[in-house]
Amino acid sequence: MLVPLGLLAGLALPPTVAVDQSVEVRPAPPPGALELGIQGEVGQRYLQAMRAVRAGRLREALEQLHPARALAFQAWIAGPGGEARRQAYRQFVRLRYAEEQVQELTEIERQLERLGDRLSGEERVMLLHERALLLHNLFLLVRSFCGQADERLLGRALRAYEEVVGRQSPLRSVVQVGYASLLAERGDRRGAMAVFQQLRPEEREGERLDVAAAYYHLALGDRARAMARLEVAARRDGWDRPTAGQQGRSLRSSVYQMSDFDRLRSHPRFVALVAEPEELEALGR
Repeated sequence: MLVPLGLLAGLALPPTVAVDQSVEVRPAPPPGALELGIQGEVGQRYLQAMRAVRAGRLREALEQLHPARALAFQAWIAGPGGEARRQAYRQFVRLRYAEEQVQELTEIERQLERLGDRLSGEERVMLLHERALLLHNLFLLVRSFCGQADERLLGRALRAYEEVVGRQSPLRSVVQVGYASLLAERGDRRGAMAVFQQLRPEEREGERLDVAAAYYHLALGDRARAMARLEVAARRDGWDRPTAGQQGRSLRSSVYQMSDFDRLRSHPRFVALVAEPEELEALGR
């Protein structure tokens, strides 16, 4: 996900701070966040994209994300070495992930609108399940960048889950955990745990839900259990090998790029398990 203020120019920002002159102060992304330090044209385009996402203007967001991702790729490949290159790589990964999430949601919205009654019941539920997960992912992307939750995006994602949670599709259990996690993000711990417990024990502990369950524990504020479940996932086959189910990426690569774990990125065990191996592989030892 796998898919969180005063208003200034359409973005949720804190009030201006008065010193000798008025200056804009925006919350920084969490420590270790992939978009940390984003600036220049790449940063401006990402800013515009996040504004468009908040407003539901997905095509406008894509118009900003595509060139921003291309610029970040150039900075990674052709830029200086050391920490600057590592930061450029991180920003490229975040921009690529954001572009993919927005593109996929755009396509799902197109299919739901154009195909309508021609979709079978199962096809429609599958698309609606994917839509809920993607809206959740966009909520997390915006929260990481802005530093605080966007209530409108949170509400849209919750409504998308509530429309289809519990209905049958290959994503049923993943959607159930996603809904529980978003309830936790809203502060409804009791509701989150009740929804999670509706899954059978073998589902909750199964390989299919390793990453989703790790994020669920993190959304509840339990970093230790989140890390423990990621360590379980790391012992499974496919953790560090590309698979078709992860768009040709390893599960570790998927965890690295997701916004779900931005609040774990500074955790030493997350760095050792996920971030360092990914970055060493991409940047060379």
